[in-house]
Amino acid sequence: MRPALRRTKTFYFYNTLYEGGVCDRNEFTTGTTPAQTVENLVRHVTKRFGGRVYIVAADYNFGQISAAWVKKFVEAAGGEVLGAEFFPLDVDSFGPSVSKIQAAKLDFVMSILVGAAHLSFYREWAAAGLIGKIRMASSTFGAGGVDYVILRPEECNGLVNCSTYFEGIKSARNQEFLSKLKAYFGDRTPVMAEMPCTTYEGVWLWAKGVEKAGSVERIAVTEALESGISFEGPSGTVTIDPSTHHCIRDVHIAELHDRKWKVLETIRQVVPSDTSAVCNLKKDPNSTTQYTIRL
Repeated sequence: MRPALRRTKTFYFYNTLYEGGVCDRNEFTTGTTPAQTVENLVRHVTKRFGGRVYIVAADYNFGQISAAWVKKFVEAAGGEVLGAEFFPLDVDSFGPSVSKIQAAKLDFVMSILVGAAHLSFYREWAAAGLIGKIRMASSTFGAGGVDYVILRPEECNGLVNCSTYFEGIKSARNQEFLSKLKAYFGDRTPVMAEMPCTTYEGVWLWAKGVEKAGSVERIAVTEALESGISFEGPSGTVTIDPSTHHCIRDVHIAELHDRKWKVLETIRQVVPSDTSAVCNLKKDPNSTTQYTIRL
């Protein structure tokens, strides 16, 4: 997508959590990277549950690279990854893997599963009676706001996640946002989650850039956004990092019960340090690279 958008001189705002490393002046990333969410999630759950971990992940670059970050953060916390399995996006049967995990002496499973087919893992996990016996953490579950609506509560209760947004954030700004959403949509109000929130915040950041630039011209708005523009969004304060075009933002650790996220911890203004280690658009504004960050 990025080459086509550069050719057509069109902004690219990317709203989704991803593996990090994109360094492209035409792109602004409002989604999160592993250094913002996965590192804090691993720290929290290893402290609470222990350090013996098994990873289940989607089998493409996001899942593979994210699993490598999990391993790095687990080992940094003094823990150990006992195994990892990667599943194509169309796989919807996990019986052998659930049995293997059940037989291991684990403290928690880290899920980096993605998409509708992979929801079967949580159903099979619950059917095996493992809810509450081996804890589950995930950096992806619920990002689009549909997983825990499709699943029954007893199939995912107790799952722990770290994200930039949960409906359970108690700030006045978030409560105002949810109230306005309810007033507009009424009975059709959708579940709010990370990706719709980062999309909303991305539109506002672009609008603030247009306002400062006094123009919708791409380079003028880019330069305005690179001045470090901030927006007070439902997730907290969101600021464009000029060097990476990623966002400095709050992240929140929450636990799921009966389709509601209870926020347990908030970490303020976390920088995308994984991407800033390889990307500096101030020094190289012509960069169009996605770096594979070596761990």
